[in-house]
Amino acid sequence: MSYSFVVSSGPRAGLRLPLPNQQAVILGRAADVDLLLPQEDRFVSRHHARVEVQADGVYLHDLAGRKTTSVNGMPVRWARLAPGNVVRLGNTLLRLVYDGAQEQGSETVIQPEISRQPVLSPASSLTPPRGISTTTWESKADVLSCDRCGAAGSAPPSPDLWDAAYLCPDCRQQRRKLPSDLPNRIGRFQVLGKIYQGGTGILLEAVSEDGIHVVIKMLRGTNVAKKAMDRFVREQRIATVLRHPNIVRCYEVGAHENHPYLVSEYVSGGSALDIAGREQPVQDVLWLGADLFRALGYAHDLGIVHRDVSPSNVLLTGPDMGAGVRAKLADFGLAKSRIDLNPMDITVAGEAGGSTLTMGPEQVRNFIQMTPSADIYSAAATVFWMLTRDTPLVLPCPLQDAPMHVRKEAILHPDRRSLARLRPDVPKPVVELIDSLVAHSSTAREQLSAKQIAESLGQLAETVARAQIVMTPDVPDSTRRAIHRADIPPDRFSLALSTLEYFVHLLDRHVEMAAADVRAAIDSQDPDRINRALERHQRLQQDVDDGLARWEELVNLS
Repeated sequence: MSYSFVVSSGPRAGLRLPLPNQQAVILGRAADVDLLLPQEDRFVSRHHARVEVQADGVYLHDLAGRKTTSVNGMPVRWARLAPGNVVRLGNTLLRLVYDGAQEQGSETVIQPEISRQPVLSPASSLTPPRGISTTTWESKADVLSCDRCGAAGSAPPSPDLWDAAYLCPDCRQQRRKLPSDLPNRIGRFQVLGKIYQGGTGILLEAVSEDGIHVVIKMLRGTNVAKKAMDRFVREQRIATVLRHPNIVRCYEVGAHENHPYLVSEYVSGGSALDIAGREQPVQDVLWLGADLFRALGYAHDLGIVHRDVSPSNVLLTGPDMGAGVRAKLADFGLAKSRIDLNPMDITVAGEAGGSTLTMGPEQVRNFIQMTPSADIYSAAATVFWMLTRDTPLVLPCPLQDAPMHVRKEAILHPDRRSLARLRPDVPKPVVELIDSLVAHSSTAREQLSAKQIAESLGQLAETVARAQIVMTPDVPDSTRRAIHRADIPPDRFSLALSTLEYFVHLLDRHVEMAAADVRAAIDSQDPDRINRALERHQRLQQDVDDGLARWEELVNLS
């Protein structure tokens, strides 16, 4: 394509969005848009803007109608863009870049020279430029598209599951390979085939009646040990209360012919175990790390310690690594929680669990009483793995050849390898953060929460990505500030900024209290009370996220 938008600031900086020639496309956060913008930016509307590439330039039409669309700092309803122009949609900055000539048949089409000064319409104007289509965007029904062929399908299971996996009827039939020893249906789900089978458990691929693509985990054996059964029931109970975009969603729990099962969303991109080190861009890995730590921060707020964070339990939403891929934490089978039936019946003294690839000293010494700091070690070691395909442990032989007792000795030994030694191109601030989190001493891990680490990784990812983008501002900073603050006296602007900051901190305290209410509701084992507490916690967390986004926007204007 001749033109592309590149996210130059905001969530997922560095993400490239190609623009098709002679075709109108819709940008936004809804599942049915043509170009999906970063989901983290809550100030981007579901259908935010319409962009059309024509012979004389690229035309932008605002659809949000809330003065959240601007070009080079000026709010617009429409604009003709030129290469280098910066478009703000919500809190996301997009720079228009020209990718060169475009082949059409045997001819090579060179885009004409266009002035770098955009033709703008102020926010109050409703008249588009002559010759440009004025057709307004009518929102399609919010439906999922098939993961395999792209066909439109059913509505998401709930509004927050806009990215749920879906299979159309034809693709369901093509994927159905059902061995004779498997049931045709489990609950309301049609079984498509077997993914994996272990000694006492089995993973099945299945689909609901309306096409939602799922994975069913079921205990299936004649002599399932009581400990395994108790752990599975505990996993069921924990999974039903976890509702976060970076945690694999549980749809349903139940029993089939006395075999308990757990139904969760199908995540198509494999796991972090599959992605190699050096060829992965640093910012892409850091974004996935931020996703992982966000998931842990949410779980820790609810009193849940995962105890098995590893690359194999970090699932990816797409097979091709990039800024648009997100990470989802899976498998809470070893989790320690206030929901535990009886921790001493399930985990005995001296027992350890988890992956030695990412296991920290705390996990080896006291698996029963693990704290969030142990999860933080494992998550940081997972980021280390994604960057290097290796471990920070000092081993006498290659990782794959090290027996279990050698690995455990290395976990308890104070020596660690630095990230910089294995990946010299990683920026120093990233090295310092990860090295401190995988150190033998738990001091750094105990001083930082998972939420704080997620924020730091997101900021580092944006910094790394922006360093790779040639930035030539079209409007001087002083001019941009004048545009936004011409009518606001400095003292009033500072007061507004500090007031907003105060209320964001106040809301954050309410989120902490809401998390305590969730933990109390879980203790009561009252499903209605749990649902009410979870919904309140989610609403307050969203309010905090929106307030922080607005505060950051004002800070950038100051």
